[in-house]
Amino acid sequence: MVSLRDESDVRAPKPQHTRDGKLVGEVQHADGERRATMMLEWIPGRRSRHHVTTSHAYALGRVAATLHKTTRGKEFWKTNDIIAWNVERICGDVIENTLLTEMFPEITDLVDNIGAHVAEAIAGISPNAIGLINADLGMHNVLWHKSGPGLVDFNDSGIGPYAFCLARLRARLSHRENGADLSSALMNGYRKVSKLPDGISECEGIFDLAADLFAARYAAAKAARGGNLTPLLARQLFLGFLPRVERLG
Repeated sequence: MVSLRDESDVRAPKPQHTRDGKLVGEVQHADGERRATMMLEWIPGRRSRHHVTTSHAYALGRVAATLHKTTRGKEFWKTNDIIAWNVERICGDVIENTLLTEMFPEITDLVDNIGAHVAEAIAGISPNAIGLINADLGMHNVLWHKSGPGLVDFNDSGIGPYAFCLARLRARLSHRENGADLSSALMNGYRKVSKLPDGISECEGIFDLAADLFAARYAAAKAARGGNLTPLLARQLFLGFLPRVERLG
């Protein structure tokens, strides 16, 4: 985040020091898990979650490319508190939901299939195409201001493929009413700053499919906790993955 503020024009919150003078602190969740945490200064702007134009998408593409370009090649401290966006996390295996496997037993084979493709894709990309990613870029995590978009949520940031970070953003935009135009504008914005990362394709690829799988498993987990996604809708959602996986070969 310091690099983003000092080395780019991306608006990001200023990290605040902890009481003992550190920029990164640590918190313990109720389940005992310990995670790195930061206290951030707020930045001006407003959300625009429902009204999304190609200008928004183009700006997000530039932000994503700048984020990746700024962190590429940098060394990061080794700690278990930094999320590793490996095959398991990318495919949503970290999301616990026994109800999902009960109502859709085929999910195990589906995830294994997609996971195998993701592992193959990661193995085939350059080491420079893996680095610090936001992993949760989208209209819900951006504040818009006259000076441009500002990133306000780095909770899912970790080490992973730049292609997945971009594909997850593209997947979110592509499901909107004017998804094709938004996706095209996103990619054009990215190219304005940097070439597309290894592993990303012009149209839907394995990382896009993995991004949708992660989102679907997250939504199904929320449904199991009493959310607004019914088991029937969850099943229909996952059935939609089957022909997409078959097209991967």
